[in-house]
Amino acid sequence: MIKDQNRLKYLDAACLRLAGSFVEVPLEKIFKDGLSNIKTRDGIKPNLHQAFQLRQGDKIWWCENGKRIGLEKSDHEEFLRIVRLIYEDHSVKPYISFEFILTRMFQCMIDVRHQDNRSTIVSTNLCEEMASSITSYNVYLRLIHLKPSKKITIGEVEIGRFKPGFFDKQILAFKRRHGDIENIYEIYKDIFSNQAYAKVYVRAESQRAKEIASEKCSLTLDLLKVCSQTVVHPKSKVNFDLDRNVRIHANQSVLLENLEYEHEITAQIERAYGQDHELAFDIEEYNKRGLQALVQLLSKFPTEKDRSELQRITMRAIQKLASALSEPNFHRRVTDLFTVLESLLLKDQNSPIIESVGKYLSKLVFKTLEERKECITLLKKMYAVRSAYLHHAHEAPIELVDLASLQVCVYSLVFKMITKSLDYKTKEELFEEIDEAIIAAYTPKIFREQKRAK
Repeated sequence: MIKDQNRLKYLDAACLRLAGSFVEVPLEKIFKDGLSNIKTRDGIKPNLHQAFQLRQGDKIWWCENGKRIGLEKSDHEEFLRIVRLIYEDHSVKPYISFEFILTRMFQCMIDVRHQDNRSTIVSTNLCEEMASSITSYNVYLRLIHLKPSKKITIGEVEIGRFKPGFFDKQILAFKRRHGDIENIYEIYKDIFSNQAYAKVYVRAESQRAKEIASEKCSLTLDLLKVCSQTVVHPKSKVNFDLDRNVRIHANQSVLLENLEYEHEITAQIERAYGQDHELAFDIEEYNKRGLQALVQLLSKFPTEKDRSELQRITMRAIQKLASALSEPNFHRRVTDLFTVLESLLLKDQNSPIIESVGKYLSKLVFKTLEERKECITLLKKMYAVRSAYLHHAHEAPIELVDLASLQVCVYSLVFKMITKSLDYKTKEELFEEIDEAIIAAYTPKIFREQKRAK
């Protein structure tokens, strides 16, 4: 997969050197409480008479014959640098996860050590494993607090509900292969039936497929939140999300449907729970608030590595606005909304907040002088609420109409900045043009005043 021959030569040389630098430590010296507490990365107690990998964060070891085999700190740091170098390669990152490279490359080095064969080409083995791991998947991420009445598609993402018959083919195929033993697909059926999902097609290694699907589905749900009725009705709850993103649930449930092997579906089930407080879902209402227009605009963005500074800032602003609208505490929400405004409208950290935000927000979003004055008045009022909360822990009164107006302003600004980012690369370019327009608008008036003074 990697085309750069110099990079491959460096990879081979570094891995062969590291393979000769492994250090062995008896497991009894490491686990003073005894070996009974050792568990693999999956939480499984290993058979200590067999070989297995042991993980702790990015640290990785090979255990066999009562010994732990690994790298010293400096060598391990070099190993991680090599893994990151491979992962960041433009031909690798779109398809292969960091985790896959970490474990497979370490295993390749262990194999070299076992064979005591310094002629082994680690890069060839690793590239072959990476290439063979790439498969086509439909990735299903479970949603909570959302009740889609029908299957709909938003950009690349499909949102729907698991029908009771979704797993029937897998259940029958499992019975034909394994007889009457416990059928894992019947368990999946009990857990997932009638639950909402977000689905996206991905071609990649399985872990990377999950990561890509999570990124794409998270963005789609952020757009739904940004276009929800909460923008104009602050009390309306917008707490739907991927189950891994919801603050009270730390884990995620994922279904991976392998499209190259019939009847193969694997699941990562972290938590099973009901769907309380589901939000009825009508796509047409979201489209009225600009959902499809946003999707179409964002489809014009290049891939992440090729995006301009302004496009990257705008993408983060979408995430922050979606998070703000999900915040039930109105004072924290106001604070989060100003974070979005500051990220988009301050030239640098030394810019005066209200002056900069007021000038550029009013010019970008509103057309008439009266609207701009009202915008600046609103900003000053709500900024006082934000300051009281942040600096004095005081929850000043908030009028819902003011909060709704602020939310509409931020929503309109994000929409405008997405459009502008197709023509401008940086905030500075955009602000410079606005500043020039302001000067041009007031220059004739200055000349008239000078003439009257003479």
